[in-house]
Amino acid sequence: MYFSKQDPNYSMLKEIFNFIDSRKSHKIIASFRIKPVKTFVNDLKIWYLSVFFNYELSFVVDELNNNSKLRKLCNIDHVPTVSSIQT
Repeated sequence: MYFSKQDPNYSMLKEIFNFIDSRKSHKIIASFRIKPVKTFVNDLKIWYLSVFFNYELSFVVDELNNNSKLRKLCNIDHVPTVSSIQT
Protein backbone atom coordinates (compact mmCIF):
# COMPACT_ATOMS: atom_id res chain seq x y z
CA MET A 1 0.00 0.00 0.00
CA TYR A 2 1.68 3.16 -1.22
CA PHE A 3 0.46 6.72 -0.95
CA SER A 4 1.28 9.64 -3.16
CA LYS A 5 0.80 13.15 -1.85
CA GLN A 6 -0.49 14.14 -5.29
CA ASP A 7 -3.34 11.64 -5.00
CA PRO A 8 -6.56 13.52 -4.10
CA ASN A 9 -7.67 10.53 -2.01
CA TYR A 10 -4.57 10.92 0.13
CA SER A 11 -5.27 14.60 0.78
CA MET A 12 -8.90 13.99 1.64
CA LEU A 13 -8.05 11.03 3.84
CA LYS A 14 -5.46 13.09 5.71
CA GLU A 15 -8.10 15.73 6.45
CA ILE A 16 -10.58 13.09 7.59
CA PHE A 17 -8.00 11.50 9.89
CA ASN A 18 -7.12 14.90 11.36
CA PHE A 19 -10.79 15.49 12.15
CA ILE A 20 -11.33 11.97 13.53
CA ASP A 21 -8.30 12.40 15.80
CA SER A 22 -9.51 15.76 17.13
CA ARG A 23 -10.70 16.18 20.67
CA LYS A 24 -14.05 17.47 19.43
CA SER A 25 -14.77 14.32 17.43
CA HIS A 26 -13.73 12.14 20.38
CA LYS A 27 -16.27 13.99 22.54
CA ILE A 28 -18.97 13.50 19.91
CA ILE A 29 -18.20 9.78 19.67
CA ALA A 30 -18.23 9.45 23.46
CA SER A 31 -21.59 11.25 23.62
CA PHE A 32 -23.07 8.28 21.73
CA ARG A 33 -21.68 6.03 24.49
CA ILE A 34 -19.27 4.31 22.12
CA LYS A 35 -16.41 2.95 24.18
CA PRO A 36 -13.50 2.67 23.95
CA VAL A 37 -13.29 5.71 21.70
CA LYS A 38 -9.71 5.04 20.53
CA THR A 39 -10.63 1.56 19.31
CA PHE A 40 -13.61 2.95 17.42
CA VAL A 41 -11.44 5.66 15.85
CA ASN A 42 -8.85 3.08 14.72
CA ASP A 43 -11.62 0.95 13.20
CA LEU A 44 -12.97 3.99 11.33
CA LYS A 45 -9.55 4.80 9.93
CA ILE A 46 -9.05 1.25 8.70
CA TRP A 47 -12.49 1.27 7.14
CA TYR A 48 -11.75 4.60 5.40
CA LEU A 49 -8.44 3.24 4.05
CA SER A 50 -10.29 0.27 2.66
CA VAL A 51 -13.00 2.38 1.00
CA PHE A 52 -10.82 5.20 -0.34
CA PHE A 53 -8.25 2.94 -1.95
CA ASN A 54 -10.60 0.10 -2.84
CA TYR A 55 -8.83 -2.59 -0.78
CA GLU A 56 -10.29 -5.48 1.17
CA LEU A 57 -10.33 -4.93 4.94
CA SER A 58 -8.13 -7.98 5.41
CA PHE A 59 -5.49 -6.50 3.09
CA VAL A 60 -5.49 -3.18 4.94
CA VAL A 61 -5.15 -4.93 8.31
CA ASP A 62 -2.26 -7.07 7.01
CA GLU A 63 -0.51 -4.01 5.59
CA LEU A 64 -0.89 -2.13 8.87
CA ASN A 65 0.46 -5.10 10.81
CA ASN A 66 3.48 -5.38 8.52
CA ASN A 67 4.28 -1.71 8.00
CA SER A 68 5.11 0.45 11.01
CA LYS A 69 5.48 3.57 8.83
CA LEU A 70 1.93 3.16 7.60
CA ARG A 71 0.68 2.76 11.18
CA LYS A 72 2.53 5.92 12.15
CA LEU A 73 1.20 7.82 9.12
CA CYS A 74 -2.36 6.85 10.06
CA ASN A 75 -1.72 7.33 13.78
CA ILE A 76 -2.90 3.82 14.58
CA ASP A 77 -1.19 2.34 17.61
CA HIS A 78 -3.10 -0.94 17.79
CA VAL A 79 -4.27 -2.85 14.72
CA PRO A 80 -7.44 -4.83 15.42
CA THR A 81 -8.44 -8.07 13.76
CA VAL A 82 -10.65 -8.02 10.68
CA SER A 83 -13.48 -9.75 12.51
CA SER A 84 -13.55 -7.12 15.26
CA ILE A 85 -13.83 -4.33 12.65
CA GLN A 86 -16.71 -6.01 10.85
CA THR A 87 -18.83 -6.41 13.98
